[in-house]
Order: sequence, then C-alpha cells, then structure tokens
Amino acid sequence: MFSTLYKILLSAGTLYGTIKQREIMSQFEKLLERIKNNPKSVRFEELQKILEKYGFVGSQPQGCSSHYTFRRTDGKKVTIPRHSPYVKAIYVKLVIDLIGEE
Repeated sequence: MFSTLYKILLSAGTLYGTIKQREIMSQFEKLLERIKNNPKSVRFEELQKILEKYGFVGSQPQGCSSHYTFRRTDGKKVTIPRHSPYVKAIYVKLVIDLIGEE
C-alpha cells in the first residue's frame, strides 16, 4: 500500500512539475512575442531576462557608465545601455537578431 501511494504521489509531482514548466515556458514565449511585436516598449529587465535565457551573462558597468555587456561562451556579445523607462528599439532589434540566429 505504501509503495502504491508513493507511486501516485510521485506521478502527481511529476505531472505538477511538467505543468509548472510549461506555464513558465509559456510566460517566456509570451514575453518574447511581445518584445518582437513592440520593440519600443521593452524594459531593461525584460531584455535581460531574454538574454539570460539564451545563455548570456551580464556584467555591470564600472564607474558611472550605464552600458551593460552581455557575453556568451561561444564569443557572442552585446552591449546595451540601461535607460529609463525603456531600452531603445535599435538595441531590442539587435538582441532579437542575435538570438534569432540559433
């Protein structure tokens, strides 16, 4: 009886994990589509989330610079200035082109 209950709980947990993963992926896909459709209203944090999902690691600027550099292990890099409230559309399009190559 214990092993049967354990199997049921294990399968329920796996199902929940799968559903949760699809939900997260769905949110990411929605964010990516919104960014592609309207590159003029993208916040820096949203663009940072997209870059990190594609394997880029950001480094904070030194001194009083506002330019963040995102690098990946394959040598690709992009520098994005952090402006408020939105990142300029040209940088968003650059990121879309960069991740579109995959």
